[in-house]
Formats: sequence, C-alpha cells, structure tokens
Amino acid sequence: MRFFRILFPVLFVLVAAFSIYVRVSETKDYTPPKLTCDADTLTLSVEDDESKLLEHVTASDEKDGDLTKSVIVESISSFLDGNKATVTFAVCDSDNNVAKLTANVVYSDYTPPVFSFSQQQIYYVGATRADLLAGVSATDKLDGDISSRVTVAESTLDLSKPGVYPITYRVTTTKGISSEVTINAYVYDSRLPSTITLKQYLVYTDVNKKINPKEYLGAYEEKYLAEGYFNDYTCTLEIMDEIDYKKPGVYYVTYRLVKKSDKMIDGKNADQEILAEAYLAVAVKG
Repeated sequence: MRFFRILFPVLFVLVAAFSIYVRVSETKDYTPPKLTCDADTLTLSVEDDESKLLEHVTASDEKDGDLTKSVIVESISSFLDGNKATVTFAVCDSDNNVAKLTANVVYSDYTPPVFSFSQQQIYYVGATRADLLAGVSATDKLDGDISSRVTVAESTLDLSKPGVYPITYRVTTTKGISSEVTINAYVYDSRLPSTITLKQYLVYTDVNKKINPKEYLGAYEEKYLAEGYFNDYTCTLEIMDEIDYKKPGVYYVTYRLVKKSDKMIDGKNADQEILAEAYLAVAVKG
C-alpha cells in the first residue's frame, strides 16, 4: 500500500507535466518570419551607417505581425569584387525562430586606403638601425585609421653606404582591400648643414591633375638666402619637379638649398654645396 501511495502522486505530476508540454507545443510557432529586400544589390556611400541598409528590408510574422523594426544587420562580408560585399540581415520572432536574408551591397564612393608620411626617410652611414615605420600612417574610408596594419613589404635599405633605397609599404583593411606604395629612403655620408621640412611627404593626385609644389614647402633657414650672408657665394632655394602627370606612378619633387660660388668657370659656378635637401613623393593615380 505504501508503494502505491507514493506512486500515484508521482504519476499525477508526470501526467500534468506532459499535458502542459502538449498544450505549449500545440501553441508554439515553428514558422520563421518572412524577410524581404527591395533590391538584389544595394548602393551605399562610405558615409552611410547600417540604418541605410535597413531602409531596404521589411519583416513580417504570422503570429507577431510586423517585425521590420527588429531586423538587424548580422554581418557584412569582406569585399568580394572591387567595392562589392555581401550583407546578411537577420530577424527573430517571439518563439525564437530566426530568418536570414543576404543581398549585395556596393560602396559607390569607396577608394582603397591611402598612406601618409610625417617625416622623411633619411639616414646616415653608420646608423645601427632604421625604424622604417616611424611617421607612417594609413587611413581607409570605412575603417578609419589603420596605421597599426601598415607593414614593410620590401626594403633594400643598406646603412653601410650612401644611396637611394626603395621601400615598399603595404596595408590591408578589415574588408581585405590592400594598398601598396613604394617610397625612397636616402642614406647620406654625413649630416647636411641645414634642413628643409615639408608639410607632408606623400601626396596623391589624379592623372593630368597638377599640384603646386610650393604649397607643400614647410620650414627652412631663410637666413641663407639673405644677400651677403656668404662671402663670394649666393644661396638659392631650388624646386625640381620631375612628375609625369600623364602616367600613373610615384614621382618626386626635390627641394634644395644650394650654396653656389659667385666665381664662374666656363660659364658655370666654380663650386657649389647642398646645404639642405627634401623630397616630396607624388603618387599619380590612373
């Protein structure tokens, strides 16, 4: 008898629980919401946020009704082709049924990341090391500052002898877009008497769009240009523009403070000395 007194309450609880489970199961909705997008390919500006994407999507559910305001942008893929990516939308109803939808998104005004150099890559023979990333930064229209992603892809720098050495920098965005630029580094025998600084050391321009090199000239010692500062010598500031604006590539504008002898030999200055030198890299884009 005692066994049955214990068994009956247990059976009652189990039956009651099963009845509740059956009723809940009968009322639970297993149909996911319906997601729709008004276009297969969406066009976006780099200035737009995700809300612009959500304007193109609606969601509805038989039980919950309109769920458009609950739609989220689950993910945006890396660029698959140029400036095109895949966006995935998702929405969940009150019964935790999830619906997803993918569409293409094209960033109409996207351009690859660009570099910036705040100092010249100038070294001197005998230096023990060279920090090739010093003063190098990069920005992307979508990621913003991506300077931490800049790497030195290739370098021929030799600090044992003077010369001009190309260095290639590379940066890759979170969307998988890479940019490279090759900049010259300069190794001198010894320090020059003076310096020329530029407002920046790399400028981007388009084919057939000329720049004004004087606009990028920063500080230099103007006292050298004063008449009579040197006995039997004159000093001039020379700007040499070697840019081919018709052809994409990286070119250079050279800025020099040159001390020249007033004495002439065969129609040329007897001797001259470069007091300061700086280089502006100009990347002409096609």
